[in-house]
Amino acid sequence: MGINQTYAYSWNILQETKASQITVGAWDYAPQWNSTTTYLRGDIVEYNGIKYEAKKTSTNQLPTNNKYWRTV
Repeated sequence: MGINQTYAYSWNILQETKASQITVGAWDYAPQWNSTTTYLRGDIVEYNGIKYEAKKTSTNQLPTNNKYWRTV
């Protein structure tokens, strides 16, 4: 699991413009959730072997609390 990011780019060779895109692959690492860390919306953590994404800023809210987290 991870997030892929696609970038578009163009270049000019001998008066001819070329366009393309590249997708950068994702990694599967997520830090372990920590009760003293403040997490911002979009942060991803792992808790009990499951990855969660923060829905909003929080500190000491367990990832199982769906008011603050969603599984990814």
